[in-house]
Amino acid sequence: MKAYRFTGTFFIAPVLADGSLSGSWRRGGNMYPLNVKVETEKKSQKSMEHDRAGQTLAVATQISDIIANATLRQLDGRAFAWAVSGEATEMSGSGGTITAADHTALAVGDYLDLPHENLTSVVVENSAQDTTYIKDVDYLLDEKLGLLAIPAGGDISESDAIKISYDHAAPSGYRVSIGTKPLIRVAMKGHLKEAYSGEEMSVFLRSVVMTAPDGINLISELDADYEEVPVEMSLETPTGQTNPGTIDGVPL
Repeated sequence: MKAYRFTGTFFIAPVLADGSLSGSWRRGGNMYPLNVKVETEKKSQKSMEHDRAGQTLAVATQISDIIANATLRQLDGRAFAWAVSGEATEMSGSGGTITAADHTALAVGDYLDLPHENLTSVVVENSAQDTTYIKDVDYLLDEKLGLLAIPAGGDISESDAIKISYDHAAPSGYRVSIGTKPLIRVAMKGHLKEAYSGEEMSVFLRSVVMTAPDGINLISELDADYEEVPVEMSLETPTGQTNPGTIDGVPL
């Protein structure tokens, strides 16, 4: 008997209902604590005989569920998708340059939705192209979203014809769909190290159904250092297996 404290790295891969892999293994990131719990249900028979009324005659215990929970403290596209019961697909496309495209200014405070996002080198001119307008004075612009509006007091008025030029970057990162995959099923492999002795263990969870009951904050709390995503897991035993997972190399 001895004290123990584990550090660990987990790898995660999507699986089908039969436990077979449907994608590649990827590092799970900083995820702690990770707790596995076998829930049991006790059945007992009580005596109603005169001489031993209320006493327990027999007890049976059966497993009612095997669950786990963890807190994700680093997110990639796939983990972000888990938090919103969705899927992550890598974005693709090409960048380019738009030159002197014709637009009509909307009313003050209404944003014009340009055809592209991720804009740089933006130039806004009048229709004759002899006047270049000044950002944050004559127009407001969100380069990431490609949204442009006119403020009160600037040199652009509602319904003015303007020309807009810009470069737009190719899409990058992942697009995460929201609510398109209510069932997230993965396998997990963990490499654990006991902090005091340095002894190592391995964990294999064959089929884990994951949910993120608290979702994810898209705008953080004012005093938050970083976002955390609590994850609840149900461990499944796939057909042909006798358990939902194993822990190998437990120190003696």
